[in-house]
Amino acid sequence: ALLDTTSRFRGRNWEYHHTPSVTMDDATGAAVWVDSRTGRVERVKGRLNPEVNKTWIDDGTRFGHEYVDHPSRLLTPLVRRGGELVPATWEEAAALVAERLAGLSGKDVGIAIRADSTLEEGVGALALAEHLGTGQVDHAPRPAASVVPPKGLGATIADLATADAILVVGDVSEEAGILDLRVKDALKGVTPPALLPHGVPIADLRLKERMPRDKAFLAVAAPYAVDLMRHARVALRYVAGQEAALFEALAGGTEAPTGLQPEALGAVADGLKGAERAVVVLGGTVLASREATDAALAFARAAGAKVLLVGPMANSRGLELLGVLPSHANYAYPAMLETARALVISHLDPAQDPDVAERLKQKELLVVHDSFMTETAAIADVVLPAKTVYERDGTVVSLEGRFLRVNAAPVEGGASEDLTGVVKVLGEALGQRLEGRSVRSAHRVLRQRFELELGELPEWGAFLDLRAPARALGAAPEQPAKRRGGNVVVAPSLVRPEYAYLNPHLLAERGGPALRVHPEDAAAHGLSDGDDVRLRVDGLWRRASVRVTDAVPVGMMTIPATPDQPQGLAH
Repeated sequence: ALLDTTSRFRGRNWEYHHTPSVTMDDATGAAVWVDSRTGRVERVKGRLNPEVNKTWIDDGTRFGHEYVDHPSRLLTPLVRRGGELVPATWEEAAALVAERLAGLSGKDVGIAIRADSTLEEGVGALALAEHLGTGQVDHAPRPAASVVPPKGLGATIADLATADAILVVGDVSEEAGILDLRVKDALKGVTPPALLPHGVPIADLRLKERMPRDKAFLAVAAPYAVDLMRHARVALRYVAGQEAALFEALAGGTEAPTGLQPEALGAVADGLKGAERAVVVLGGTVLASREATDAALAFARAAGAKVLLVGPMANSRGLELLGVLPSHANYAYPAMLETARALVISHLDPAQDPDVAERLKQKELLVVHDSFMTETAAIADVVLPAKTVYERDGTVVSLEGRFLRVNAAPVEGGASEDLTGVVKVLGEALGQRLEGRSVRSAHRVLRQRFELELGELPEWGAFLDLRAPARALGAAPEQPAKRRGGNVVVAPSLVRPEYAYLNPHLLAERGGPALRVHPEDAAAHGLSDGDDVRLRVDGLWRRASVRVTDAVPVGMMTIPATPDQPQGLAH
């Protein structure tokens, strides 16, 4: 009865090629089917993984795929000649890169990849960095704190679904929709049924229509009103930036932060400490601060609770575990944009900041690997067409530490390559067969690193209790001083804002990325609901659609996080 308008009347079910994969829109690792036909992605549907998403997916995952065959997509390499970017072959582009690199010291080259790159692409990035002799390699967005929980403290999604006390800090409904689903499963008080030999039971007679939810053991904290607060016994709206003070107060070490009642904090702390299966979910607003994350982990230990750390993108945990990290804090992604003489950037767009764009124009070499002509690609010396997340084979590690297979759908992407293909062509131009030049090559490295055969993962993934390399925390970039205060909360979004204007059906339904403003502030600035605005947030120019709502406090606005503007406070 309900039809997906992105694929309605475009084909019959038996005409689609059904590719099993996982969502790359957030860090949950929800199982999906990617249905393609005649070289394009037609629809994305939920696939069974009873330990993660059951068979559900959120709207951002279901409808956010139309950008894959957008007319503006890059399909061939481009090189700059006579001041203009002109089409070239991969060999010509690689030769130009090799020629420019020959005149540079390897340590002057920076390599940055987006945090939804696969483990195999991470191996390729590290291999290229090792060959060039540079420690300037990183993935972004990367929060200030580690996304890998301390040993013995990490929770699984199944733990969340069966918890008897839950504290959520952040807006998981937007940040990782499947966690919202599993929190509500816990509130129903019905444990997931065991699988039968033939699969999932046909009917669970314990479930009822409009089943009541027990709010007694759920607490939700955020700097603005979030949907999950409607289902919580205790809703804590704190002042943005006070995450560390919130957890210190929960631990009983300090006074309650501004606007919060000590009685409410005491009830939350007592509820967690008195539970047998307590879980604390830490969103990106907490991970944006090392101080806040340390305070949260200390409180969780004291309360006997497990934690779920919600990384910013699909493989944030995997890339940290692999060690796609700078060898020194001064070599992290924000720093390399200033100090490196040459840059290789994959799926990131730092030139949205005009000041950064001017510095990038002065680089001796700027190589951009992307699917679209971004502002950074427009000023690059070499532009390499990139496969989208639906066209890659590889592996990711979800927020709960589950290794999961990503499978490529048969999509027409022209001459696009993933990062392993880039490493292969650049390595040949540099006269070296690099590890990570293909998925198969990368698996040899990953087998040694993780002692796991990634080509033979179980259908629903596999867990490994791994720790991140020791240098991870030391190299993690703390928030710049200008982001420790401000009047804008860079917040999570169910819909990927970097592709919002390339998904016409989703754009028509939800509008562009929302700048949420309190009615008093809207009146003061002459803004009306639905206004299309362009504003500069911490240096980056952002386009947004005004949403006037009292869900945000007076004097504070929210705007969706992007790969180049992660969660936190901004001006």
